[in-house]
This record gives sequence, C-alpha cells and structure tokens, in this order.
Amino acid sequence: MIQYTSHVIFNNKENIINELQLPIKLIETEDDETVNRIIKATNRQTEVSDEQLIALNEFHRKLEAFYGTFTGANRLYYERRSKQYNYGTDIEKVRIVSISTQIKAVASMFYDKPHLASRYYGRLLNSIDGIFNDGHQMLPYYTCAFTLYRLEFLFRNKSIPAQYRKFKYFILMLIKYDLADDKIPEMNANKINEFCEKILDIASDNSKLTEEVNKLTKLIDKHVTDITSTESTKIANLVDKLKKEFIIK
Repeated sequence: MIQYTSHVIFNNKENIINELQLPIKLIETEDDETVNRIIKATNRQTEVSDEQLIALNEFHRKLEAFYGTFTGANRLYYERRSKQYNYGTDIEKVRIVSISTQIKAVASMFYDKPHLASRYYGRLLNSIDGIFNDGHQMLPYYTCAFTLYRLEFLFRNKSIPAQYRKFKYFILMLIKYDLADDKIPEMNANKINEFCEKILDIASDNSKLTEEVNKLTKLIDKHVTDITSTESTKIANLVDKLKKEFIIK
C-alpha cells in the first residue's frame, strides 16, 4: 500500500511534537501539463504505480469523458483515478473499468497480446508503448472493455462454459479477426470506428455474442490439448496458431 507523506503525518498526528519541522516544496501553476510533468518527475523516485503515472496523461481525461457518453445497458465507468467510484455511488463494480483492465483489454483485442494479459502484466506494459496515443480514436478503447464486460456477464450466467473463462483475452482477439472483412484499420483511422460498431453490435446482444463465442471456442479446442490447463494461456505460439485460422482474411 502506498503511503504518501501527508497520510503518514495524519496517521501519526498524536505523536507529532511542536519542534517537528518538515520541508515542503510549493509550486504554483495553472498549466495542467506542467503539473503532470512535475508529478511524474517527482514520483519516479517513490513507490507510485505505473497506472497512477499513466493516468496523468490528458488522453485519460478524454477517455473518461467519452465513456460518459454511453447510457443505459451500454454504460461503463472509466476509473482514471484509483477508487474514484468507491464511495458515494451505487455503481455496479462490474461496470467500472480500471486502467489495468483497459490496458489488458485493448492489448488483447487490438495488439494481439492476450498471452501477456492475464499472467505477465509487467511484460505487457513494456510491450505496448503505442497505446493511449493522442491520435487514437476513443471507440476502440471502449469497445474492447465493453466486450470484455459482456463476456464476463455470459460467463457469470453460464451461457458460455466456465472452462473457457481463462481464454477470455484470447476470445477478444479472435472476435476482432473473425469480424474483420478486410485489413483491420489502424487505431487512428476513422474506419476503426465503423469496425468497432460492428463488434459492439455483436457484443451487446446475448444471443449473437454467445453464438460468436461458441464458434471461436472450437478454434481454441483445435489448438489446445488440455483445455483445463492454465499454462496454455501463457504460450505465445497459441496466438500465432489462432491468427493463422484467419489468414485468408
């Protein structure tokens, strides 16, 4: 657990004596980007998580606002700041998308790294420098997170056999390839939005998504000898084998 200086002082307020002196650094600026750069530079020497530093990027403010444009059954909440929805809200936890969940989802669906998403988070972070680029469209980020949310819903309701839950990140990748009619658009292209709408049409319908997943799990069965083993989800060549099923596209 991270302990900031102010927290430590508060937690030990009963032990503080009048002679105690603390150095402070006061910086005044109205430029958010300057604030972010200072925070990043200062906290490189302290125990601050990668997600906390990533969250300082302006892209995440925009992404949080973009998530807010969806309503009803399609509403998800992008948790840019840790635990921001924990208090004073009645939001379902399953609808909250943390930065780590967002990273895993987008890395699996659009960067073909499902084998790193569930077990090798550190390696995953180091292998996807291109994400959260200011030039990227917002819809792909929401699309992969929403599809993951819908997959989890089907697993909880036993519409999909539980044995495939460990392959959920692989299923994200496979949905992308199965629904692509042509070359998959780049994340900064307008055409990626049309493609994402196609994915969302499937993901938002229980019957369509169940049918789609049942078709894709047959491919997993084809290439995985022991479907009960968790080791199979960590193998990079499983990604290559599954992608080759769509080489015609």
